Amino acid sequence: MKLIDERYRLDEVDEKTALLENILYEAVDIEKNESVYLEFVRKTDKLRRDFAVNLLDETAMISFINSPYMLKVDRIGRFSDEGEFAGDNYLNEGYYIVYEYVQAVTLAELIHRKQLSIQDSAKIAIQVLKSLELMHGNGMYHGALKPQCILIDDSFNVKVSGFGIVHANNGINNRSEVNLQYICPHQLIVDLTDYESDFFALGQILFESVFKVKAFGESTVEEERLKKINKGVSWYRLNYEVHRDNDKELIGALKNKEFMKILKRLLSRDVGSKYSHSRNIIIDLSELIYD
Repeated sequence: MKLIDERYRLDEVDEKTALLENILYEAVDIEKNESVYLEFVRKTDKLRRDFAVNLLDETAMISFINSPYMLKVDRIGRFSDEGEFAGDNYLNEGYYIVYEYVQAVTLAELIHRKQLSIQDSAKIAIQVLKSLELMHGNGMYHGALKPQCILIDDSFNVKVSGFGIVHANNGINNRSEVNLQYICPHQLIVDLTDYESDFFALGQILFESVFKVKAFGESTVEEERLKKINKGVSWYRLNYEVHRDNDKELIGALKNKEFMKILKRLLSRDVGSKYSHSRNIIIDLSELIYD
């Protein structure tokens, strides 16, 4: 059991276990005696001085928007503790975000547990896009989309966490271990986050949901990540492995021209090929469900 700020109890985390950034932890709010989710953001040189103040403004705006597709923020706190984050052996400072609790699993867990069909993956992606559509319409973005911040209940209703974090940091993605796996090229090169960053991340998430592997593999450092993205998706290798394993569902996915067209547009870096609005992606994904 691990206690945060003498209020939030993480029953599934040992006291000496290091915490990870930018993933959701189930916890118990001792004061209210209710379940919540916690997300941690470590204070590093990538985090702006005014991050906390900005994040309060961002969460107020998100609360005002009141989207059914966004996980609601209850409060933001600050803490300092030794060894809180993985790989650190010195005093850490950081922030935690407290979210409402919903009975659900993350998309990351769902991908690990079962094979998601194109239709189920499209249903999830559409709801994520509806949350993005509202934010993009208000001049905001997510900036760090990943399967770990997408919650799905038994009825396949979706809620997305993490809105406001990158925007509060002036568009700078903090490059935590989990964020690095879904970051886009211009976030890496010039610290620019925009709606295209969200669509590129969504393309990787959709790819992983169906094929159960990451579009550009795993990376531990920024240079390696950019190199893998520049190299592109190895469609030949994926096609070979799917046919080698005689996975009929995945063979069918590779042969689904409309699905593959959507994937390739989301992952494209060509201005003339990629999507420019969430509504267009929603329309194309809807055709996969009702086709």
